Amino acid sequence: MENNRKKSYLWNHFTVTASDSKYATCNICNLKISRGSHNPKLQSLSGLSSHLRSRHPHLTLKNLLTEKEILTTTGSPKNIPTSDQLEPITIKKRTILLFDNRSKRQRSEMLQFTMPGWVDNISKINSNSKEGLKFHRSIFEMIILDLQPWSIVNNPGFLRHHAVFTPHFDIGSEKYYRSMLNPAYEKIKLATKVMLIEKNAETVSISLDAWSSVHHEYLGMMAHFISEKWERIKFCLSCSKFDEKHTASNIFQRLENVVKEWELKDKITVCLRDNATNVKASFKDPQCVYKSAGCLNHSLQLVIKKELFSLQSAVNLIEKCRKLCTHASFSNSFFAELYKQQEV
Repeated sequence: MENNRKKSYLWNHFTVTASDSKYATCNICNLKISRGSHNPKLQSLSGLSSHLRSRHPHLTLKNLLTEKEILTTTGSPKNIPTSDQLEPITIKKRTILLFDNRSKRQRSEMLQFTMPGWVDNISKINSNSKEGLKFHRSIFEMIILDLQPWSIVNNPGFLRHHAVFTPHFDIGSEKYYRSMLNPAYEKIKLATKVMLIEKNAETVSISLDAWSSVHHEYLGMMAHFISEKWERIKFCLSCSKFDEKHTASNIFQRLENVVKEWELKDKITVCLRDNATNVKASFKDPQCVYKSAGCLNHSLQLVIKKELFSLQSAVNLIEKCRKLCTHASFSNSFFAELYKQQEV
């Protein structure tokens, strides 16, 4: 331990407590910090270092020094600088991340760097306590309800906001909140199944639709029924990637899997679908026992579109509008004038 006392710059700010060598007293705030053991061979300086980072960040963050960097700069333990000598030394500074702060250390350094005077609260809420789990659940629900990415917990604005209002609580990692998703889904699914029983949903209708977005295909399904009190109730059964070929067989198989998962096979009366050929064919599968009906809105749209494009005047007008929009997307001056004329 004597060697560590000679080598570490921490001893510029601490003094071994005379009454108990297990502790060292901070020369700045007179707080006693444990070194872990009475045995010199088992004693550690990590507590002292943590104390400086949390209570006196200006001594460590101001120059972004580590003990190893000091020794490398000075070349010899005999020339270790004091806190007053650290300012003018030119060294290689460690980079502080302002974004995507994943670890506690990165988050603490970002807060210290961007919020002058901020001090990490030593007394923290236990993450597994009732109050800690309540905080975690609130953040998880915010991410889900606001459709935010999991990585929001690494963003500086989010971290700074919570550092001001809940400094005694450490926000969990992106992985932690992601792990809460499956249990929450199973819990909500179970509650929805119970609701189907309580509302006495004897017959259920299914609506389904497929679409593409960002190089992926998706298939969504909704359940609809009317309760005994004549309340119209609907909820999402499934919304998942559907990157396999959109054949009638694959569409029917996906529908069948969702129906079995929700135990609705004996309750379905009709499935509402669009008028695409492959979707219509999926309900003609030999194993399919569900009736289907085309969406009235989609059918009406097809009729109107067919009739509208049979008129040459309408076709010419639509073509001119398309050219106008294309030119506006390439010419800023034309777009500004067009926007100005639309306001008149």
